[in-house]
Amino acid sequence: MHGQLLESAVTGSPQDTMRIAREILRDQPLDLLARYQLGIAHCRADDLASGARELARMFADQYHPIMTGSDQEAILLLGLCALQFAQLSELLIVRNEREWGLHVDLGVRIALEAATRTGQERLANLAGHLGGRIVRHGPDNVIWVRPDSPRQLQVEPTNHCNLQCVMCPRNGMDRPTGFLAIATWEAILASWSNRLRQLTVSNIFHPGNLVFEVRQPGLIKLFFMGEPLLHHSLGELTRIARAHGCRVAVQTNGVLLKSAKIRRTLLDARLDQLFISVDGPDAAAYAGIRQGGEWEGLLAGVRAMDQERRAAGLREAFLMCITTIVPRQIPDFEARVLEFLKPLLPHVDHVFPIALGVRDQTRFLDASGRIVPWTRESVSGARCEEPLYKMNLLWDGTATPCCYDIDGHLAIGSLATGGVDAIWRGEAMAAIQEAALRNTPTHPLCHQCLA
Repeated sequence: MHGQLLESAVTGSPQDTMRIAREILRDQPLDLLARYQLGIAHCRADDLASGARELARMFADQYHPIMTGSDQEAILLLGLCALQFAQLSELLIVRNEREWGLHVDLGVRIALEAATRTGQERLANLAGHLGGRIVRHGPDNVIWVRPDSPRQLQVEPTNHCNLQCVMCPRNGMDRPTGFLAIATWEAILASWSNRLRQLTVSNIFHPGNLVFEVRQPGLIKLFFMGEPLLHHSLGELTRIARAHGCRVAVQTNGVLLKSAKIRRTLLDARLDQLFISVDGPDAAAYAGIRQGGEWEGLLAGVRAMDQERRAAGLREAFLMCITTIVPRQIPDFEARVLEFLKPLLPHVDHVFPIALGVRDQTRFLDASGRIVPWTRESVSGARCEEPLYKMNLLWDGTATPCCYDIDGHLAIGSLATGGVDAIWRGEAMAAIQEAALRNTPTHPLCHQCLA
């Protein structure tokens, strides 16, 4: 049956390979070849996470018997698989997900051990290069795999807005307003190598060394200060990014979804995710918080957007989500909000409650429904990991490591003087990353956020 499994890896579909591998594993759960081919078949079927987890099971089963033995060929094969496993796991890191960081570390350590045992210099060099980017930080030795390019971008289409939300830091913004130019957008994408991460994968146990490509699109969120749907070329921005291989999300207050033209723009551009900010436990509170917004109009716009994405056959490809602020200090507030949001729930895919805010002071509802100043509660041991995976770019091309840097006081560079990757690899970004790793922020904005 192993011959059938290997043949299927070349001539059959990934699903055929998975079926045969599972049949073998049902009778021989420790079969190394079947477990490996099952993992690789998942990767070929664009289910990279399941593939990596199957390979992790292979190492759990096979590491001890192979590494304590004397079979040099088996040790080398396990080491090659481990390096491949580490590389695949790194592709899965979007932020600093603990599971994939641990997998990268595990794969590197096994590959280095196998290289030492077998004297394979090339394997040692490849594993050493990846291992050299592994950094442990914090009291729990959390693993950070240092990327050569940001894994995410948050880009500001505009800092104009159609609402005056009471808690928005934009109310204190001092910098000029404007719109992201297409030329600036093109420069951002052209200078960001992680806009599409690719890995060439070879089937190590196949005589013909079957090769295929694994791709992970970079994630861009179009939002910073302001309302993205006000940008006159938002559809074009989205289409350009998708042409570069990226996934694109937009965060909006949702008010302009009442416009059929804007809804059509989002659908035609094949937006990947739409996050809609809706706050308050009832319609009156919503109007008081999202000043300039109107609940019934928002509800109608979201319903229409959902109906139109379904009619276009994009229900699975174009996700709609609600984000809603929940002050943890008010008992039962989240339950009241979810009750208020019930009319929206059939039309969205997820609801994400978020904390009131990280700034020192803001304004929001108190328990009696009044808009009052809030001083946030201190969070013990708070750490900022945003500079370790993400870069923010303002509409004029200014880069900042912080999503609350509303006026660019923490600017680390500009598209006018260097591209995304050059800024990311520069001294200013390195200093901020080092401070984040040590949890020793030096800028007043960081102290205010993490206090």
